[in-house]
Amino acid sequence: MKKLANKGTGVNQVILLTAVLLFILIPIFTVMIEKVHVKMLIHDFEEVGDMAVLSAVSQLDTLSLAEGNLSIEDINQVNNFVYNRLNENCDSSYSLDNYSFNFYKNGEICPYQFSSPYVYFHLYFTIQYKRIANSQQVSTIHIHLDVEVPIDR
Repeated sequence: MKKLANKGTGVNQVILLTAVLLFILIPIFTVMIEKVHVKMLIHDFEEVGDMAVLSAVSQLDTLSLAEGNLSIEDINQVNNFVYNRLNENCDSSYSLDNYSFNFYKNGEICPYQFSSPYVYFHLYFTIQYKRIANSQQVSTIHIHLDVEVPIDR
């Protein structure tokens, strides 16, 4: 009689295990992958922003930089250089929006309340990207960088 009482329990366990996989574990895994993707995206664009600003500074007058002076004749040229470097790193799934770039002297405060005892460049932009779980949905990341210029130290 015991064999008759246990008959069919394997099918119930398979259905329960399938439901747990489909409705609990796969969505949790997708959310974790999405978080890692966003953190990687933020880190990559922060690094790109830093390198773009520092490479733009290296395009300036190197003799005055060596003396500890930062002289910018045309801020628009530096602005375009940084913007182009950021755009070079955007593939078809990313787009760059709300770009702002400015130069501040030591002690001045940027619009996001950052101040530095050194001269620095303020960089703010947003990245629009397609989500992993739903490629039709677009999300936005806001990135604010203040890059100190390595002179006068």
